[in-house]
Amino acid sequence: SFSPAFMKRVQKELNNIQQNLPDGIYVRSFEEKINFLVFAIIGPQDTPYSDILFFFDMLLPSTFPSQPPIVKFKCPLHEQLNPNLYVEGHICLSLLNTWNGEQKSEMWNGNTSTLLQVLISLQSLVLNQNPYYNEAGYDSQKGDSQAELNSFKYNETVFLRCLKSIPYFIDNPPIHFESLVKYHFSRRLKFICDRCDKI
Repeated sequence: SFSPAFMKRVQKELNNIQQNLPDGIYVRSFEEKINFLVFAIIGPQDTPYSDILFFFDMLLPSTFPSQPPIVKFKCPLHEQLNPNLYVEGHICLSLLNTWNGEQKSEMWNGNTSTLLQVLISLQSLVLNQNPYYNEAGYDSQKGDSQAELNSFKYNETVFLRCLKSIPYFIDNPPIHFESLVKYHFSRRLKFICDRCDKI
């Protein structure tokens, strides 16, 4: 069982998510398992992840909020789709304390950090327009012509890899997100195919 302080903080986090969740993120919580969440992110427009679905599990340890949530990426493939998202599910993100941020303010702080921040960071900082530069040390290459070419090629490769996840998720929609998968691809598959024609 969890402490009253833990329960109070979790309820505050869930309320914050319910009131402020941006478009493109879908969260499911469970009354019978208050420390566990599942969520989906639709890849943002104008990125190589546009209209691709990404699924995650989030576990709140008993030490939460002193310690950050434990988040796992549910990778449908044996190919890496982003420098921060590993095939085995590990996520490199300073807010999760799984990567040393350049500034301490980027790390999890039990007093000020929120679960909503984690969701938004994954949507906007990880699934961004040029994920090539998410690789450690590559950020300093921005503006270099060879790096720009590498970034362009990386985006093409990642997009083609992401395409392979579509039939997988249509045939094997994650539990709790069956209707989202069906509805999303019924609306957006045409636009994804249009992007394929441009490669």
